[in-house]
Amino acid sequence: MKGIFSIQSNMHGGKWEVIAPFVGLIIGMVFFAFHVTGFGLEYFAGDLGDARLNLYFLEHAHQYFLGKLDSYWDAPFMVPEPNVIAFSDNLLGTAPLYSSFRLFGADIFLAYQLWFLVICAFNYVAAYFFFRYLLPNPYACTLGAMVFAFSLALHSQLPHAQTFPRFAIPLAMWMAAVFWKTGAIRYFFLAVLFLVYQIYCGIYLGFLLAIPLGLFLLLAIGRWRWGARAPRKVLPWWLLILLSVVANLAMLMPLMLPYVERSVDPESWHYASVVRSLPTLKSYISTVPTSLFWHRLSEIGVDVPEYWNQQIFTGMLASMAFVASAFLLLRSFFAYRLPDPIRALFAVGLITFGLFLRFDELTAYIAVYYLPGFTSLRALARIINVELLFFALSLSYVAFLLFGKMGKRQYLLFLPAAAVIMLDNFAVVEPPYRSEVREARERLEVFEEVMAELPEGATFSLEALGSDVSSRDNHLDAMLLAQMHGMKTVNAYTALCPSEYSTFWHESSTDGRERWLESRNDLPFDTLHIIRGKRHRYLRISDDTIDFRKADKIWLETKVEDWKEIMRNDSTWYSALIHKAKK
Repeated sequence: MKGIFSIQSNMHGGKWEVIAPFVGLIIGMVFFAFHVTGFGLEYFAGDLGDARLNLYFLEHAHQYFLGKLDSYWDAPFMVPEPNVIAFSDNLLGTAPLYSSFRLFGADIFLAYQLWFLVICAFNYVAAYFFFRYLLPNPYACTLGAMVFAFSLALHSQLPHAQTFPRFAIPLAMWMAAVFWKTGAIRYFFLAVLFLVYQIYCGIYLGFLLAIPLGLFLLLAIGRWRWGARAPRKVLPWWLLILLSVVANLAMLMPLMLPYVERSVDPESWHYASVVRSLPTLKSYISTVPTSLFWHRLSEIGVDVPEYWNQQIFTGMLASMAFVASAFLLLRSFFAYRLPDPIRALFAVGLITFGLFLRFDELTAYIAVYYLPGFTSLRALARIINVELLFFALSLSYVAFLLFGKMGKRQYLLFLPAAAVIMLDNFAVVEPPYRSEVREARERLEVFEEVMAELPEGATFSLEALGSDVSSRDNHLDAMLLAQMHGMKTVNAYTALCPSEYSTFWHESSTDGRERWLESRNDLPFDTLHIIRGKRHRYLRISDDTIDFRKADKIWLETKVEDWKEIMRNDSTWYSALIHKAKK
């Protein structure tokens, strides 16, 4: 493994060479990671929707690791649907990290916060070592790692926790770069292995990484197969390449087979809907409105569908460096010589950028869409999480050229440069990009008295009263409550769902629940408990549960007298309840 760490340095900064990467990490953690959570850990990244959904998946994996659950894929929500985990991403690759915090006594929210903080540090460290392998300047590598791990573009990704674990992206490209230089099959195997691991960490980013990594590995294979350094024994070399791919596919199958059941067949109408999520040029110059210097750019691209997910401006310095990399690559075909494998990496980065770019309805993404698994990807602006590696590499290389002109005084430029990078990428983090832990706890604590009335192992449905109650939040409350108390629930909030469930997904109403259960045969429970509440103020469990052995249709009998005092202040709802009860 010596080839991985064969880094030469022409630096003369002494101890600053060692200190620089730690300074970059501290600056990034203070102004990005802890800015999200607060130094007192009062907040967690994301909103009360996707953030808590991903928290559920992490806790589900933790309970499965401990042997508390019989099946990982058949989670106890959206009862009685099987294989429900495959409706969404699952974060299985980094679940052991979360689980380790739970084993040391952290509750679900603290473990989730610590998981986020450590993941941010991992992203930085992995990027730094990748750049350090390519460039002999720790200062330039530090600046690039800061962009990859703490970029302004990541603020629009904060509501999506499945995009947080990205450290396998630079690790995969690092192994691929070593394979480019050495031709050793073990590095090809490791590159594909880190791709598989990234898919376990987050299927979206894993599949998106497969495009640039696959292109780069194909170029490397061509370099070693048909270039001047072609191996003498060609057949064994190809067999080892094939064996590496097959072995990694075998490791991927346990994760992917359940998702195959939920896959979408490629069709023209589906492609048309997916293409709208591709970033445009406006997306790359649009940012969140809380950016310190670039907040006015938030008004650009508001006409783009789901523009809040398309605010992926990477900061002025990284954006300019990425443009500069295109000019350097173009010059390399004539006079300027880019070092290997940076030239190939620049080319792959620009090709990836072009494949996922949209000009109105015109895009080259059709070349990617029909690849296995890509029909299930619907939020394609998340490609920025992969592209950031190439933006960061471009910045590191430009910084490397500039630092090279400073001679022995390079360390004098490093601190000002790091400060400028952080200011260029700084934005105030506000909801929905972070949520209060206190509010998330209270949403669950208010149900404790009601949950205590349910028998052990019960199956329940938490149903919202009134249109002012968020169906999404209602479903996630139910999922987390069922998880905490070892119960099952009909509620579910997932990326996809069966068509019969869509009414209940959108409304979490009695009618929606009835339609869902009537569409399913052989219900795995005899009794369903109904919990109703409005804004979590009025919570009751029905006096009469529903016995499916005696009833063909779900029904609920409510004793009106028990509700009079509670609902006196809400005459509209109370009148509707009286009318329904009499009927």
